[in-house]
Amino acid sequence: MAILTRDEYMNRIKERIGEDDSPEALSFIADMSDTFDGNADGARISELEQALESERNALADLRKEYKERFFSGGANPPKKPDKKGSEEIQINDLFKEE
Repeated sequence: MAILTRDEYMNRIKERIGEDDSPEALSFIADMSDTFDGNADGARISELEQALESERNALADLRKEYKERFFSGGANPPKKPDKKGSEEIQINDLFKEE
């Protein structure tokens, strides 16, 4: 996905609109200009790109771990979450009559 400068962005719109000077076309140009200016906060875009990259890396790690699980021969069971002080419940504990 290309990231365009404001001039490149407006030129792309101009190419698409052509010579149309109808109220709808002018309203569209105004909306697109306002949208670009409203989204021009580079820090926010950078923050979102970093979050997206982090999520992609996490997904890649999960896919790798999932794939390796099939080729490991079952020697390494999936990681269990930390219990942090909670006791482990057994199936028989669920059906105890008090």
